[in-house]
Amino acid sequence: MDQDYYIIRDTKNGEDQKIFLPPKVKEALLEFMPESGILFKSRVTGGKINTVHKL
Repeated sequence: MDQDYYIIRDTKNGEDQKIFLPPKVKEALLEFMPESGILFKSRVTGGKINTVHKL
């Protein structure tokens, strides 16, 4: 996680949304970041989540 933001891809209006992370939030997320780089994994596949509509 080199950036100070994360991106939600393909939102309802069809555009990406950039969410800026305060330094303390980024620091806390990095504490839990596994080597795979995927912080929140799909419960079904164990891989990257492609959509958050049903979370």
